[in-house]
Amino acid sequence: MMDMKHKLNDAQIMSVLSTANMGEITQGQIALQNAHRAEVRSFAQKMVNEHTANDQMGQALAARLGVTPQANPISMKLKKESDEVVMKLNKADAKDIDKDYIHSQVKVHKMVLETIDKKLLPSAQNAELRTLLTQTRGAVAMHLQMAEQLKDMMK
Repeated sequence: MMDMKHKLNDAQIMSVLSTANMGEITQGQIALQNAHRAEVRSFAQKMVNEHTANDQMGQALAARLGVTPQANPISMKLKKESDEVVMKLNKADAKDIDKDYIHSQVKVHKMVLETIDKKLLPSAQNAELRTLLTQTRGAVAMHLQMAEQLKDMMK
């Protein structure tokens, strides 16, 4: 899946973090506009709010450290996958949007969690960045749990 031998630098890690947040925000906004179930809209709103806040923390840290986020294979892969989810959500039948959104949320949060564990945390050099990644990991794990509960409800 990912080249584990290639360590990311902090600028590349910032890019992965930002890309993941932007994808979540965009997908959440589509779900907010189109989802039928109140609990799905509520989850989408939480994703928009929390990923916006996380992205702002990442941008503030990057500015403080003088680091410009740098695109890399992992951030580009995340962006491509997010764009595919966005296209699917935009084309989804009204009756499928809730399920499609929640299923994609489970998949994306699993992937981001694995990326944080296997790639970002082991590569991060800056202590503040490691702290942000650790906090982010906790939030992503919680989001995954919530998405899985919603997915189970929809069966």
